[in-house]
Amino acid sequence: MLAMGYLLSTKVSIRTLEDVERASFRVNPSYVHDLKDALDPIRRRLAQNSVAAAPAVEASKRLLRLWPWLSAIISGLLGAAALPPFNQTWLIWIALCAFVRDDFIVW
Repeated sequence: MLAMGYLLSTKVSIRTLEDVERASFRVNPSYVHDLKDALDPIRRRLAQNSVAAAPAVEASKRLLRLWPWLSAIISGLLGAAALPPFNQTWLIWIALCAFVRDDFIVW
């Protein structure tokens, strides 16, 4: 690993066990991700899956946060459309369904 550049050493020439004991080693920062992936390949797959699913999860969280407001607005608009001058009385049933459904959802 030292010859390939994955590790950096404080000593240039390491030939004996005593040289190894005297030297200090650290991982080359440019190869950190490669070494982590080699040690734990599942971590990389999980990271790729979470990145791919992140926009969908964010959108669903945003929709769940806004749902009570959207439900109230839709219910109010449908209820207003049931009254004159629109006089579409059948819409009141849909407005009440949206309103009642919002009341029974546990957040």
